[in-house]
Amino acid sequence: MVRNDTRSTAHKETNMTLKRATERATACNARRKGQFQMCRAADAGPYYSTNVRIDRTEANSVEAQVTKRRLRLERQASQSIVCSS
Repeated sequence: MVRNDTRSTAHKETNMTLKRATERATACNARRKGQFQMCRAADAGPYYSTNVRIDRTEANSVEAQVTKRRLRLERQASQSIVCSS
């Protein structure tokens, strides 16, 4: 019984440590100028190593704005085609 209790206690402590570390990392991960983050090409697809690059937040923001603008224009174009028929 002592052995199981030791494992259980160690497991609980490890989980608590991981939980605290995650909370701290989440609190510190605000988007700030000059920091690095994972970026996906055109914000599409999963976060796989082949689809992700590490870049500065500014570069990712610019890319996101371009993607949003492109999607908005595509949506407007498809709505005007539907309305004109």
